[in-house]
Amino acid sequence: MSEQKRLVYMLVTVCLLIAANVYVQMSDGESSTSFFEGLTDLEESWSEKLKKSMNDIQAMPELSFHMNKAGAESEESERNPFIFGLDMVREDEQKDRLAALAAARVEMEEQRQEVVESEVEPVVAKATFNGQFLGTMENAKTGAMLISVKYQSEYHVLQPGDTLDDTYKLVDVTPERVRLLALKSGQEIDIQLEAQ
Repeated sequence: MSEQKRLVYMLVTVCLLIAANVYVQMSDGESSTSFFEGLTDLEESWSEKLKKSMNDIQAMPELSFHMNKAGAESEESERNPFIFGLDMVREDEQKDRLAALAAARVEMEEQRQEVVESEVEPVVAKATFNGQFLGTMENAKTGAMLISVKYQSEYHVLQPGDTLDDTYKLVDVTPERVRLLALKSGQEIDIQLEAQ
């Protein structure tokens, strides 16, 4: 016999046994010829298994979730949001603390900046004359001293009180020095004269 024929005979035999079992179960008379006697009543077998499982569960010790003082959650302990959910009161308190820290940080930075600015004296560059000093002369009529300068490719003759291009003002002329005032910075510039 080949494998296929054996398989066909086996399937036919199983089908006949199932059909006979169904016939016996559906008949009115009591019969003990059922081949699947313990497995046919599914509802009864499942209810027995369920009862047995429930009895096993009830026989297990009961779990208690009462916390004692040592296990109680303290005010400062961290809550696990995945287990307990978010505690909105704590979240609001945390936001307030962070906002207060940020405000304190900004205030400290401003105070530090004020201290740094008050400690550092502003460095003011010494004013210089950006032109060329040519010499001094005396006005024959008034006797006042005048100076001659070359500034931005132009020649100028100034007497005390005159301004040069709204940048410099001639303050004083003596035989030893010429004093100019830088108008932007307010600094005085002394030009020493050479003895002739």
